[in-house]
Order: sequence, then C-alpha cells, then structure tokens
Amino acid sequence: ATTATPAPFDALVVDQLSRLSRDIGDTDAIVKQLKFLDIRIIAVQDGIDTADETTKISVTVKSLVNEIFLDDLRKTTKRGLDGQFLKGFSTGGRTYGFRSEPVYDATGRVDAHGHPISIGYRLFIDETEAAILREIIRRFAEGMCEKSIAKALNRTYPGQNWRPNTIYMMLRNSKYVGIFTFNRREWRKNPTTGRRVYRWRPKEQWEVKVFEDLRIVDEETWEK
Repeated sequence: ATTATPAPFDALVVDQLSRLSRDIGDTDAIVKQLKFLDIRIIAVQDGIDTADETTKISVTVKSLVNEIFLDDLRKTTKRGLDGQFLKGFSTGGRTYGFRSEPVYDATGRVDAHGHPISIGYRLFIDETEAAILREIIRRFAEGMCEKSIAKALNRTYPGQNWRPNTIYMMLRNSKYVGIFTFNRREWRKNPTTGRRVYRWRPKEQWEVKVFEDLRIVDEETWEK
C-alpha cells in the first residue's frame, strides 16, 4: 500500500497485544507500519486503541511485559527439558536408529478423556534401523566414502533417498555409542532478518550422559 492507495481495512482487532508479537521491537515496528497506513490496532483485553495518542506509553509497557513473559517461559521450558534429559527421557527430535515410547505415570493418573498421563518418552533402539546404521559405519571403516555409501544404500533400500550429507552427520553422532549431549546450542532471532539461528553454547554448559543400553555401535568400530 502507498499513501495514495486506501488501506484495505480500517482496523486490526486482536484479543491481546501479545497476539501481534511478544517481541517489543517487532510490536513497535508493526504498530508504526500500520499507523503509517492509517490502520488502527485494537487490543481488546488490554484496552488499547492506537488511534488514541495517549496509548503510546501503554503499548510500550505492555510490549515490554509480553517480552519478559516470553523470556520467563523460555527459561521454564528449558528447565523442564533439563529435567527430562537427566531422567533419561527424550527431549524431542528424531534420531535415526532410535524410537521413543511414552512412559506413563506410575500412580495411574489419567487425563480428562480417561487416557493415561505420560511423564515423558523413553528412547529405545530401533533394531531395523540400527542394522542399517551398523552397515553404514562398517562400510566407512572399510574405506568407502559417504557418496559411495549413499549410492549403495539407495540400491539396497530403494525409496529412502539416502544422501552423502546425511551419512556424514550420522558418522559423527555420538548417540550411536550411547553418549547423549544436551544444551549444546541455543536459538536466537537475528534482529536484522527476523530469522531464528542457533549459536553454540560454551562447552562448560553442555550436559552429557552416557546410556550404555542405547549403544548401537561398539567402541572399536566407532574409533575406526
């Protein structure tokens, strides 16, 4: 839209200002852009209407509160994942060679629908995938490169579309010898592009646990 083109609507109505964004910078940019286009923002629960010039301070304060809430939520979520990791539960994601199964509350608690309540997901070795993984590592130890291994797998197991970079990452995943690491990296939003990118945390912040029952490859083969 331009100043010569009428806005397609007069107002944007949201339940709360947080529905626009919980980032104070993003909220400010959205409010300014819509104001430039003569579009009001009405946050019903917050009692904010940007058509009223006196709400500028309210928008800033509410945006700051929303951002602080998101920071606290992020920390709470991470603490929860820390606890799951230390208990030996999955913290999310899918790693080839493993499967996860729910662990239910030992007291037999159920949810509102009568279903057992899960307290986490325990990892187990997927023997079918583990056999293919051992084949990949054996071939590499015998001198085959990732590209050759991918071609061989695509001939043997059609439909799975194996790629050299997939093989490359698998060959460097310590989970296959039972070493699991958590808290190695964190996601941050690039303030320029708005995209989320990850950053490696200092090694002293990493959490490492060894689960011998989840070892797929023996130490000698892994070292080769």
